[in-house]
Amino acid sequence: MRTRRTVSATLLAVLLLLGGALRSASLELRGSGGPGTWGVGATADGDIGRGWAASISDDFIAVTGTSAPSQTDMASLDFTKVRSESWQLKAGFDYCNDAVNQILYVGPDLGATYYRLSSSPKDSSAQEDEDGDDQGTLFTLTFDAPVHAYVVGLGANSEAGVTKKTKTTNGVPYVITDDAADLDVTQFGPELTLSLPLGAGAWTPSLSYAHDFYDKNPGELAELITRRFQTGSGSFRMNTLTGELFSDTVGGALRLKRGAWTLSGGFSASELLSPVVWMTTGEASLEWAIGAKVRFKAGWDDSCVEGESTPGYNGALTVTF
Repeated sequence: MRTRRTVSATLLAVLLLLGGALRSASLELRGSGGPGTWGVGATADGDIGRGWAASISDDFIAVTGTSAPSQTDMASLDFTKVRSESWQLKAGFDYCNDAVNQILYVGPDLGATYYRLSSSPKDSSAQEDEDGDDQGTLFTLTFDAPVHAYVVGLGANSEAGVTKKTKTTNGVPYVITDDAADLDVTQFGPELTLSLPLGAGAWTPSLSYAHDFYDKNPGELAELITRRFQTGSGSFRMNTLTGELFSDTVGGALRLKRGAWTLSGGFSASELLSPVVWMTTGEASLEWAIGAKVRFKAGWDDSCVEGESTPGYNGALTVTF
């Protein structure tokens, strides 16, 4: 029932967008699965005129195959504005809630993208190929700056019979207490991504780096989430929310395009706050375009923490109106 409500909310948003006489719009329906987990979601994009575009996404992810199940709703609303041939600005809002474990984060997401052009934007033949890919760009620099307020309810995350527990993160001791209604921390996570279209857009490598700042020591919050998703000594189960509490993240990706086929792959490493270890993630996907209106996509991803692997699979269908 929750799944139906999640997808229905996005479909309703699509109808509202289409009813506004958009110049163009697209709808993506997707699904994912893996050992003990599954998810569904949708994204609607629309050109609302005068250089403005809107995008709304809604996803539901369920983890059922561990001792710490979760049901997570994620939603985002973004608006982008083309300021010039070289600049695009973004303003959005993110929401994510695990109702089972009482883990919530919400907050704005601001960003900007700079395109370094190699030819005059008036020369349309140099700017786009037959599939609409930009060929006149030397590089693209994207900056994202989300601010997320985390709240964890202790009712679902406290340990039975434990009222105080001393821990150490990066050599700094702190105390966990279960005598409050919840714990909260604010995260500022700027990320910079550099993309280099090469071979007239036939292949595009990219590099990214992100560092998260917190308004207080996040170790107490991270320990509560870790404790909730711990499945044994040396065993660690990641879910969407737990994976947000990082210190540093570095990544690289490569996109290869040939005709109607696009092959993409990426690898990233993120330092977790609790336990203080690195999580590595690899992903790959293959996309097939049928004309200019329909695209199919199939993908694979795998995250590894302390030797424990969590593979997953996903697929998507995108239709342009």
